Amino acid sequence: MKTRLNALAAKISDALETVADESWHSAIERAGDNWSALADMHRLCRQLSGKPSPIRPLMVSDGTPRYGAENRVEIFADHLEKQFTPNPTADVQHVETIEQHVKNYFESPIVPTEDVCSPPDKSKG
Repeated sequence: MKTRLNALAAKISDALETVADESWHSAIERAGDNWSALADMHRLCRQLSGKPSPIRPLMVSDGTPRYGAENRVEIFADHLEKQFTPNPTADVQHVETIEQHVKNYFESPIVPTEDVCSPPDKSKG
């Protein structure tokens, strides 16, 4: 029984190796001249070699590349601060009008569209 089990295990191992080889050869053949497939091959080779992808630097506003985590965080923080800074306006009266309109909108009561206390009208269904 053990001899038979070992023979079956060897057959399974050979079959798995054959499938892996066929898959690998198929992937290489698909690459051909197709650039996207070549990118896939490059990614596959990188995975097989076990090398991590290189860390791309972020550029400071003066164009200096930064790799460190602390520097990268500062670059992101500066970028977000710049993105979420209000645009300056020269028309103060317009800003005051908009702010008053928003304030009035949020202070006005919400008018319900239906009476939540009464049962639904079954004749409308």
